Amino acid sequence: MILRNAKQFNRIVFFDLETTGFNIFHNEIIEIAAKDNYGNSWSSLIYTPKQIPAKITDITKINNSMLHGMPTIETGLNKLIKFIIGDNSEHNIQNIPDDTKPFAKYCIGHNALAFDYPFLIAQCKKYNIKFPEINVIDTMRLSQYTLPNNNAHSLNYLCTMFNITNENAHRAMSDVLSTESLFNNLLIIFKNYINDTTNLRTQELFKIIYDKTSAGHF
Repeated sequence: MILRNAKQFNRIVFFDLETTGFNIFHNEIIEIAAKDNYGNSWSSLIYTPKQIPAKITDITKINNSMLHGMPTIETGLNKLIKFIIGDNSEHNIQNIPDDTKPFAKYCIGHNALAFDYPFLIAQCKKYNIKFPEINVIDTMRLSQYTLPNNNAHSLNYLCTMFNITNENAHRAMSDVLSTESLFNNLLIIFKNYINDTTNLRTQELFKIIYDKTSAGHF
């Protein structure tokens, strides 16, 4: 695994969902997790009255009995939003420097642009909840760009490649922690592209991904 010491600046949030399926309009969120780059984290199972498909339980190990007494989706979405914007009325967010804004304008997830983020937006619209304006960085897209010769870009594949231990794969917080480690590793590889000053696409990606997240300075 590639390691580095990251000095942190802007607050960024890594996030992940577990759901009952891939249909953003008909399936349900059953777990949400988020962690920022200052060590603050929040996760929760989410109650659904609908039966969780057996194949989802096989993958996530989440069953309906585990969801009894858990927050509703409306509560879960609002708590996620408050974590992203840095609202301490629901969270105990600490260790944020005085010169750092608590609002995480940049949120990072694996396959987030194709799945997690659209799922969140669809659920927020369903329950008339306003989701904050954020920028989403997808580590799957970043992997496809920085590792074009890879045969696969799934989280499991990349964790094996970088020797990242995902102890409870397909559980939200475990996937969040793995995504954070993956992002930090991919940034090191991505930095090598910056030497190509003629590649305008690379320059723009650097500006968006490296400067704006400020996950570290080398």
